[in-house]
Amino acid sequence: MLVIFLGAIGGMMMSGFIGLFTGAIVLSIGYRLASIWMQGGIVDKSS
Repeated sequence: MLVIFLGAIGGMMMSGFIGLFTGAIVLSIGYRLASIWMQGGIVDKSS
């Protein structure tokens, strides 16, 4: 996924080897939260 790749590259540029992982994690979590927010929240499908 392009978002994770960009997070890895940006994190590596900012923080080196550790940023390679933290950048991808932070950006993927942010992407997931933004997509949930744009859809209007989590829908409970159990009912």
